[in-house]
This record gives sequence, structure tokens and C-alpha cells, in this order.
Amino acid sequence: MFTLADLFLFQNVGTEERERMLGMLPPPLNFKKGETIYDTDSFHKAIGVFLSGEGYAGVTETRLVKAAFREGSVFGAAALFGSGPTYVSRICARTDCVVQFIPEEILKRWMSRCPQIAMNYIAFLSERVRFLNRKMDQLSGDSTTARLYRYLADNADATGEVRTRGMAEVARQTGMGRTSLYRALAELEGAGVLRQSGKTIQMT
Repeated sequence: MFTLADLFLFQNVGTEERERMLGMLPPPLNFKKGETIYDTDSFHKAIGVFLSGEGYAGVTETRLVKAAFREGSVFGAAALFGSGPTYVSRICARTDCVVQFIPEEILKRWMSRCPQIAMNYIAFLSERVRFLNRKMDQLSGDSTTARLYRYLADNADATGEVRTRGMAEVARQTGMGRTSLYRALAELEGAGVLRQSGKTIQMT
């Protein structure tokens, strides 16, 4: 099980201060496999941390899985600090899982007490912006990489998994040469968009 002491927010924060802050948190919540953790119109104004289990974020109108979550994964930043009445996507439990929520009000108190927490949070958001920019670069336009991504999104199951018959079949389905296909796969994997294991591709 993931330990909150290892959360990015507490990097370079003293042990005693960290323990005082952790004592402010509400109890973690348990979710059964298939349960909704966040929905577009029903969510907490809080950061969520997966202490155990797995989840995924999907666009409800399609089968596209936008992100996969495992122990230590963080979600919910888009729900904080002036966000609107809806959340960006639906988050479900892929397995039984335990989630710790850090409410916005508690996070504000932490930041006011410890500037290092604020700096760590800003660094986290900056990395998210860089990550999203890399994804946009990879997925925009009519490039072979964008074409491959759209094909995988259309053929992914509810967990973001794509089971193929092999790369030769994917190349035929997408109209791509084998060299271009492998280059596009490497670019998407390098951008953190997917992981490949044999004939299985997991979109993240």
C-alpha cells in the first residue's frame, strides 16, 4: 500500500511537520471494483491519492480511456481552486481500491503553514502542463503518430487495453508501414501515452 509520507507534496518537508499535516486528513475511502470515484457532475473539491488498487479515467460518451491510476497515483487537481460545477471526466475503480482525499481547505492550510508544500504543488502542476503539451504535440494533426493514437483509442476496451493480433495487423489496419508504425509506437510510449507488452497495448 502506498504511504502518504512518500507523496510529492511532502518532499523536503520535515517529519514532525508532515505528521501534523497528515493528522488533519479525513479517513480514506474504500471503493469496490466498478464503482465511480469521481463523475463529471459529482466530485469532491479535493486531490485524490490511490493508496491501493487501480482506477481509470474515461470519457463517458466513448470508450476512450484518458488515464490509468495505480498505487501512488494522484487525481483531482482540476477540481480545485476556482473550478466549475463539472469535473473533466469520470473516474472508476478498476479493482477494489482505497483512496485518500485531501480536501481543498486542508491543502490551503498546509500551504499557508509550509511554503514548501506550495512549491511542491506548483512543481507538480508545471509538470502536468509539460506532459499535456507533449501529448498535444504527439496527437495533433495528420501525422502517423496521431493516426495510430486514434486507431488505438477506437479499439481500446473500457480499461484502455488494446489486444492486437500483432503489429503486422495493426500496420494493415492503419495503412502504415512497419517502420513508421514502430516509430509512432515509440513516440507515444515516450510521451507516456501508452505501454506496450507483446501484442497488448495499454493506453494511459
